[in-house]
Amino acid sequence: MGGNFVGGLKKVTSAGAADTTFNTNAASSVGATVNSIAVQADGKIIVGGSFTGFVKRINADGTADTTFNTAVGSQFSSTVSAVAVAGDGSIVVGGGFTGRLKKLNSDGSAGATFATTPSATVNAVAVQADGKILAGGGFTGRLLRFNSDGSADSTFVLDYSNELNTTVTAIAVSATSGKIAVSTLNAPFIRQFFGRYTVPGAPLAPVAAASDGQATVTVAAGAGVTPTSYTVTAVQDNTKTCSVTGAAGSCTVTGLTNGQSYTFTAVAFNTVPSAVSPSSPVSNAVTP
Repeated sequence: MGGNFVGGLKKVTSAGAADTTFNTNAASSVGATVNSIAVQADGKIIVGGSFTGFVKRINADGTADTTFNTAVGSQFSSTVSAVAVAGDGSIVVGGGFTGRLKKLNSDGSAGATFATTPSATVNAVAVQADGKILAGGGFTGRLLRFNSDGSADSTFVLDYSNELNTTVTAIAVSATSGKIAVSTLNAPFIRQFFGRYTVPGAPLAPVAAASDGQATVTVAAGAGVTPTSYTVTAVQDNTKTCSVTGAAGSCTVTGLTNGQSYTFTAVAFNTVPSAVSPSSPVSNAVTP
């Protein structure tokens, strides 16, 4: 456990008794506030906090791991709030330092850089089983996801203004379902999200067929996840629309002016979780 107590880092046995050897060693290794802890597969412990160096690796007996980059602190300008260990041994670090989010190699050297810099302190980080990285805080977006190389994950679409309109304080990922649990400053305090927010690909170009004052438009999915519905819109008059439910199908756009040429585009939707695709290419032109 870590915190703002003497030594900053302590260990207890499964029975709750103090591990005095570990605690004595850790007091010398860390010696100040620890904000976050992550345990590696080999039992070594990554700690982040306000102590000198901001990030350290501790052996299972509480002694400092001297094989870990001793200059790691030069990568951080202020307190570290969160640490997490990825499956490949790399370390994700969040906090109020410049950049707010960094990735270290397993030895503590600088790793991949992040494409997007959160606009405020990162309070929590987590790594999914597929290596994707979650970061939470009070910044715009509240909860962001990155690919393992630091690039933004464009498939993660979260309407934070409605779904997550308060600061994220902690993140946990279910090992079985992949769902993401977050704690927040305001009620309901704990929220759960789908681990894979997948945006449908742009639909294929719709196929239109005209009749008196209307057109029947057929739509089908493009690449990527299968949509649950579509909206078709007339390019020449965006008030003229129709909807298709399902992975593919047809609908009829009514109220068209006879003798005028029309083309149509479509967007695809997922309902669970909510996401909308880019617009399709334009359909063939038809004249009612």
